[in-house]
Amino acid sequence: INHILIMKKIIPVVLLITGLIVAYFALSYFGLVPGLGNLFKYEVKYEKTALSLENVKAVAKLFSQRYTNEFIVERKHKNKGYLYDTEDKLILIVKGTTYAGTDLSKMKEEDIKISDSLTCEITLPQAEILQNIVNPSDINVFLTEGYWKTNYDAVQKVKVEAVAELEKKAKDKKIIDKANEKAIAIMKNFMQSLGFKNIKVNIK
Repeated sequence: INHILIMKKIIPVVLLITGLIVAYFALSYFGLVPGLGNLFKYEVKYEKTALSLENVKAVAKLFSQRYTNEFIVERKHKNKGYLYDTEDKLILIVKGTTYAGTDLSKMKEEDIKISDSLTCEITLPQAEILQNIVNPSDINVFLTEGYWKTNYDAVQKVKVEAVAELEKKAKDKKIIDKANEKAIAIMKNFMQSLGFKNIKVNIK
């Protein structure tokens, strides 16, 4: 019975400390306390007519992996002609960054199991893509012909597709697996700092 009571007292403390660490990173981002690096970024979201910046939607996120790439997006539009068909090209040079990490707000009390003062088992949520960042200045129109010069919405649609392509390239580079590995390492170090020696960290 005493063992159960001790566990019930320790688990909320661990959850509280985890929350404090997340809060610290949030405060460091806004410059209210000394930071450990720029872990949090503004998210860029494409809308139909323009690009717009959004604030970070939550602070309880562990940004553990980053993927940056510069790539070419090419589209063609065929025009029917009386004698022969023509083809208009659109070529964009896109540079962007994808962030992957673990949303700590999804953790529940049962995800932290403490056997004794030295042994614990933590279950983390699966890592996920948290942000795709493509600033307007990071999209250069290298070539635009005919159809693409007069169809603004069509060009904007290609820009949206470019963000999806950036995310796909990041996933092809195993960004999710790398984020899971990094999250496990970070959590182990964190629990060691609390005095635990036998630590097991799982991914849901």
